[in-house]
Amino acid sequence: MDINLVDDASTEPIYQRMRGAAAKQFSITEVSGIGQGAYLYDDPQLGPHLATYDGNLNLEISLIPRGGTVPDATTLLTQVATGTLAKLRA
Repeated sequence: MDINLVDDASTEPIYQRMRGAAAKQFSITEVSGIGQGAYLYDDPQLGPHLATYDGNLNLEISLIPRGGTVPDATTLLTQVATGTLAKLRA
């Protein structure tokens, strides 16, 4: 998990740069309902990733499979991201 917080600014520019870099290498899928923007991609070597931003918070979560694939990775990543954003806002 990688978390970036900035003072008095949006992390959207960070999110957009990361999204652009991911889109050059992987097929990305937009995800709604998490922060102000979110997307998923699957790195064949490092596993599935979810990135999101909300205000001054930028969050990227990875699931690194050990010896195989991660079943229902999208649901797991979405739940972790939603819960983490809620805790960091509290």
